[in-house]
Amino acid sequence: MKIAYLNPDLEKLNDKLRGALAGVAGLSSDEIKACRWRAMNMPDPLTELTGTQRELVAELKAAVDFAEAHDLGGVVGWCMAASQGQSIEDTGFDIDAIISDFVLSHVSSPAEILDVGAGTGRRSWPLARQGHRISLFDPAAGFLDAAYETARAKGIEGCVADLMCGTFKD
Repeated sequence: MKIAYLNPDLEKLNDKLRGALAGVAGLSSDEIKACRWRAMNMPDPLTELTGTQRELVAELKAAVDFAEAHDLGGVVGWCMAASQGQSIEDTGFDIDAIISDFVLSHVSSPAEILDVGAGTGRRSWPLARQGHRISLFDPAAGFLDAAYETARAKGIEGCVADLMCGTFKD
């Protein structure tokens, strides 16, 4: 399913990040995370960078600069993490199940549901299995890509109405 971008600058940012991270398959997740941190001027555990990492940091810094110049500084970290295919650390607290249960208890099926800040869609799958049509909205195209692949793997891709990439301003 094609992602509908509500903001052309956000599409460019996601494309820049996908491009930057496409050629670093030899780096470990921790090495890439250190590059992301360094590109965003955050402390990281590595003192020395390899040549490949220096190149990646330069590409990521260019994407961060682009994001800040286009009023997307608040979402660049999420987009960067999603482009790497990494989700935010699991806290062990299943807020997704709580939200899904709440929605299921208050919405008659079938309904059209917009999951804002959908991420990888974890909150939406219980709703889709109950017959709801889900539209996923997130600033990180990588998360939307992963969400749709998960829906396909679960056999519920027909319940995904739209994939929309945008910010709250959009």
